[in-house]
Amino acid sequence: MSERPPPAARFLRIARAQVGHAPWVALLSLVVTLALLPLVRRLELRSDWTELLPRGAPSVRDLRAAQRRVGGLSTLTVMLESRDTAALRRYAAALGPRLERLPPSLRVRRVQWNVGDYQRFVRDHRHLYAPLDELTRARDELRRRVEYDRASAMPGYINLDDPPESAEALAARARAQMARVDAAAERFPGGYFVHRDGRHLAMFLRVDVQGGDPVVARALIARVRAETAALHPQRFAPDLTVSFAGDLPVALAEHDAIERELVIATLLTVALCVAAILGLFRHPRSVVLLGASLFVPVVATFALARLTVGHLNTSTAFLGSIVIGNGINPGIVWLARYFEERRAGRPVVDAIAATHEGAWAGTFTASLAASLAYGSLAITDFRGFRDFGIIGGAGMVICWALTLLILPSLASLWERWRPLPPASPRPNPYGVLFARAARRHPAALAWASGLLGAAGVALAAVAIARDPIDYNFRNLASVRPETERASALNGVAGEIVGRAGSGSAIAALVERREDTAALRAALEALRDRRRAPIGPVRTLDDLLPRDQHAKLAVLADLRRWMLDAREHAPPDVRRDLDAWLPPADLRPLGDADLPASVASVYTERDGTRGRLLFVEEGASASIWDGRFLVAWSEAVREARAPGVRPPMVLGNATVFADMIEAMWRDGPRAVLASFLATVGLVLVAFRRWRYRALTLLALLTGIAWMAGAMTVLGLRLNFLNFVALPITFGIGVDYAVNVMRRYAQEVEAGAADPIGAAVQETGGAIMVCSLTTIFGYSALLTSANRALQSFGLAAVIGEVACVLAALLGLSAVLVLVERRRARSARPGPAEGHARQHAEEPEGVVGV
Repeated sequence: MSERPPPAARFLRIARAQVGHAPWVALLSLVVTLALLPLVRRLELRSDWTELLPRGAPSVRDLRAAQRRVGGLSTLTVMLESRDTAALRRYAAALGPRLERLPPSLRVRRVQWNVGDYQRFVRDHRHLYAPLDELTRARDELRRRVEYDRASAMPGYINLDDPPESAEALAARARAQMARVDAAAERFPGGYFVHRDGRHLAMFLRVDVQGGDPVVARALIARVRAETAALHPQRFAPDLTVSFAGDLPVALAEHDAIERELVIATLLTVALCVAAILGLFRHPRSVVLLGASLFVPVVATFALARLTVGHLNTSTAFLGSIVIGNGINPGIVWLARYFEERRAGRPVVDAIAATHEGAWAGTFTASLAASLAYGSLAITDFRGFRDFGIIGGAGMVICWALTLLILPSLASLWERWRPLPPASPRPNPYGVLFARAARRHPAALAWASGLLGAAGVALAAVAIARDPIDYNFRNLASVRPETERASALNGVAGEIVGRAGSGSAIAALVERREDTAALRAALEALRDRRRAPIGPVRTLDDLLPRDQHAKLAVLADLRRWMLDAREHAPPDVRRDLDAWLPPADLRPLGDADLPASVASVYTERDGTRGRLLFVEEGASASIWDGRFLVAWSEAVREARAPGVRPPMVLGNATVFADMIEAMWRDGPRAVLASFLATVGLVLVAFRRWRYRALTLLALLTGIAWMAGAMTVLGLRLNFLNFVALPITFGIGVDYAVNVMRRYAQEVEAGAADPIGAAVQETGGAIMVCSLTTIFGYSALLTSANRALQSFGLAAVIGEVACVLAALLGLSAVLVLVERRRARSARPGPAEGHARQHAEEPEGVVGV
């Protein structure tokens, strides 16, 4: 029988209840799991970037308000490719009407595939589209010609000036000018959106579907794919292919890929955790017990997520693998301690009670620290942080509570079936290495830990001084063949119709039609005078003739002079004059006169036209540059015109700019809250300041190592991997807390080898806990999304740094403390000699 002291009475009562009601606990766990599974199944993924921002963020607020006024804010681009340009046009002519007949359930707001009617519109009103200065010059020259001809017909007239241009020259100039107007109208030959290389033709579907709505988006793309296939593209040209681009298919591909990857990541985490657990316990029962006791709290965590946050986003999508990797830790520590007690010869009830007594405080403190670290994110407004904090924080507490409720009962049930026989203690395979290293080289490890910590602090200071934020948004994009292809085709579409036409410009929506010109002037003034990063500003006015009232006056004069000139012109010149004679009924053209094929981009749901502006980026700017996106968005938002209320500003650029601002605002707040909560928890967890100081020192050392490693690797912060900083405080302190608590228990119990128990036994279990957590984060590295990869890498670095700081740095310091304590307790020479005589038998003394 073990000589260990009996467990406290309260823990014995808990153990007896768990053993006595074990079947009911198991059955209730099953019932609860089955009851919660429907909630989990309704937990959908919303991968739209706006789901990461607060609902009150300017970009989200403006988008929601604008959607009530403007439709078709998302774009599905159908890109046709062939070396045969004529075949591209024929196929587009056949496909366009089919796309226009798509059912309303697919939410297609409009289809833009041909602007031939606008080209005809320009030709029909070519006089108004001619430049004012050219019209004025033509009128003046014609007037001089007519006056010259009249004067020349008078007897005795002598012209002392240069003669005006001949009627033939004037007619030729008129032909050239009208030809230039017609050529400008023929920007798109035949009205088709054909690239200058003649090998690409674009068709645009403007839809009321966001990428985060996968059901409708998937149905729309499937229907369009069916329509394109029904026409058999190869019958038009052997090399004719149809591809999809625009923001809609890119967002859908991202959504579907995340769904696939989170399943892969979860399965991979489970497989790696099983391998680590088998390596520690070397018995299949450990896998079954831990898996069964973890399944219930994981299901409960995501059922609670459905009831609280309602859905998953890009930031929280992979929390399944993370909750598994972190949530299993209390069970590992508990089960390792339980097996240790059973090997020592304790019966099942006593072993469970002793395990509760020895492990509950450490596991609770560690789980609470992790929960507070996650929970620190919940105080932010940025939903990418907040939702992560709510789910993760609740998950850590749920996993601890339900594991310590269910696992003992399941362990006792297994013992009824196949009891665990007493056995001689076996060295923990994970803990032996660290205990041996700490005992052999304590001073070297302690000094190395301190020096590396100082180096990490210095490197982090340099990184902060140079701005640690990653503004290269290419590092946040996904590397997938389908998205790479779509992005390339988006570039081609932008070259065909410009940023405004392809849907990648910033849109501004004003309240009144007359505000458009004033806001445009303000934006162009910012660009020209203050060098704001703004490119061309597109409005409906670009499709209408400029200076119409001035042109009408000039054209009226020109018509009168042309009629005068016609009376005396030769027949060939008269024909030219008749062909280019301005109509007598010319009037100003308005918004309503424009064909819908081009005006629909500027048309709202109620039919109002002209209150939309599209602001393109500057010529040398990159939409992948986060700094530019912030400056571009700020410039559009700051533009003010007298009497014009601030417009609604829409676009991906404004979303990303708000994300960067939110990260700067909320990130430091979450880090500070996590750190203060962790410090407070450590102060409460230990009664002695020495234990508190050493635990916090181990944590800070790990954080310093993490910061230094990220700096050396060039890993900058973004809106996803920033999460790794606050949660590392809580999860990282887990290891130091458990080592220090076991050490304190052994010292207070007068154990002969507290280092062995703390590092070799508990430390080995902690190493497995760290491995399962690392596996949960490493699963993110399987994602093709670089932002998720960077989050996984940063979290893994933090895990490795903190567990090594606890098992090497802290263990080495504890060895040095133990040696010092042993030296101080060792008797001096005189004291030892006196003690020796005192202990000798009387007979020996007499001799």
